[in-house]
Amino acid sequence: MNGPNFHLISHTADLKIEVNAESLEQLFADCARAMFLAMKPRIKHPDCLQVGNDLVCQKFSCVHEITVNEPDHELLLVDFLSEALYLSDVHHETYLDVQVKISGNQLKSRLSGVPVVGWDASHIKAVTYSDLVVEQCDEQWRACVVFDI
Repeated sequence: MNGPNFHLISHTADLKIEVNAESLEQLFADCARAMFLAMKPRIKHPDCLQVGNDLVCQKFSCVHEITVNEPDHELLLVDFLSEALYLSDVHHETYLDVQVKISGNQLKSRLSGVPVVGWDASHIKAVTYSDLVVEQCDEQWRACVVFDI
């Protein structure tokens, strides 16, 4: 699996990411992976390897499922990322394999990951609505998300 197509954008006192993907479902999955990779999880898992800015794991010991209902893509993305962040905080995990299915106003996701022993970058406290963008441009989907750190 290739890492998400994302980059960090300089943003005062917050963390902002821009993610591009070929489908809406891939966009949401890549936003979640980018959120966790941006925090630079510190893991001690025998089946994981750091490859550039990406973490590659052969096996995942933690799996959770999320279902979110919201009337538009922006709210759906914020609620999805917020729920994934909540699960990460509660269980001390990072999620590197994210599967997303969107049908109408409902998102269903399967998050697979590994335990973390800490974070090497600023820990994200919350997903915000500031500068939030989810849009389709030609054949690509694009999202901008700002996180409170």
